[in-house]
Amino acid sequence: MKMAIAIQCHKNVEQLNRLIEFFRDDEIDIYIHVDKKSDIKQKIKMIKNLYILEESIDVRWGDFSIVESALKLFERIKESKIDYEYIHLISGQDYPIKKLEEFKRFFVDNNKQYVEYAKLPFNTLVRAGVDRYQVYYPRWMIDRPENMKKRIIRVAYRELILRTRIFKRKTDFIEDFYYGSAWFSITGDCMKFILSYIENNKKYIEFFKNSIYPDEMFFQTIIMNSKYSKSIVNNNLRYIDWSEKKASPKTLQYNDIDKALKSKSYFARKIDSVQLIDYIEDNL
Repeated sequence: MKMAIAIQCHKNVEQLNRLIEFFRDDEIDIYIHVDKKSDIKQKIKMIKNLYILEESIDVRWGDFSIVESALKLFERIKESKIDYEYIHLISGQDYPIKKLEEFKRFFVDNNKQYVEYAKLPFNTLVRAGVDRYQVYYPRWMIDRPENMKKRIIRVAYRELILRTRIFKRKTDFIEDFYYGSAWFSITGDCMKFILSYIENNKKYIEFFKNSIYPDEMFFQTIIMNSKYSKSIVNNNLRYIDWSEKKASPKTLQYNDIDKALKSKSYFARKIDSVQLIDYIEDNL
């Protein structure tokens, strides 16, 4: 069974090289996109079945560039003309928490899409998430919450549009919107469908270029409005801790890894320590 690991990364090349080494296997190919701002590309350990994308995108937080880099990975995987049973989209700060043979065995003849999803609008955050698709955001306005100037401008802008309906976007070409984690494992056929869909629906990709956090909607919305919704499992098999209630998940520590290893997940994130990887491998 052939699988592809698609990695989006920008730092921690030693950790990335450990991830590459973990997946050194004749049945697994690795495809890597390195952020244009990063200087790690020349330091990546080259092995058989490893492919680094020549074109690098300047990836920005909360911006469409995250989706764009994922699509570049998928396009490169498709160009290989290899029939992969599974595609695993991960970041350079993910690490497997099951032995490789167990990881491979789980996906044999599985034919499921492991994608976290929920229908929009939701009820837990401001405006129930409707601004994610009803509001047209100029891309210069999208930035990390720590940028208070842009955050204030963005909130005022969002409220103006949602209260007055000025410039509210038309969304009638999409049946329902869904959101969830940007990281997932899907079948090769599902990946090909996604690429075919956006090729034949140019306005879909243009629409999301001016959405906030599009990486948490773009793929879920395509899949859940397709025949692949019947094979989706609402679990992306990633151990991610959002308990700190910040814009990014918690950076995991040793006690978190103990919990992750006991879970039914197959990856843990975010990891920012080679020593923690040593600990994971010692306890698999």
